[in-house]
Amino acid sequence: EADIVVGLATSADGFRWEKRGPIFEGRDQDRGFDSMGAAARCVVRDLDTKQYYMFYEGVDRETGLRSIGLAVSQDGIGGWKRHEEPIVAPSEGNWDAGGVGQPWAVSMNQGRWRVYYSGRKDGHGPFEGIGCAISKKDSAVFESCPVEFEKREASV
Repeated sequence: EADIVVGLATSADGFRWEKRGPIFEGRDQDRGFDSMGAAARCVVRDLDTKQYYMFYEGVDRETGLRSIGLAVSQDGIGGWKRHEEPIVAPSEGNWDAGGVGQPWAVSMNQGRWRVYYSGRKDGHGPFEGIGCAISKKDSAVFESCPVEFEKREASV
């Protein structure tokens, strides 16, 4: 069982909320980029495919390193299918070498995506900057979502 999970709460009026419980925990195994679970996330409904894409911060149990993963659901509530590899990972020797997380995804034209994310130089402490990764034009796909992203050089 994961240490960090994504839960769901629903409300009929936007004021009173009822917790529905966990809907996604990330990892399928005890090792890997999201073996501790799924932390910060951004869920977006794709206007073309009508599927829900969850871009999430996966936490590695062994190293504590954070990377960005992808899961896809037909209804945004259950049946999440997880891509096995991170779509945005830390860059060795760069400003985000200590981890990437807090994804925010934006759909662009022609089925491409932008993912804004936070990064840090070492693996501890607060995030120190904001980066942007854009899906490659002819990217491989997982459940109709691109999974190959290039980081933009100009990050702040």
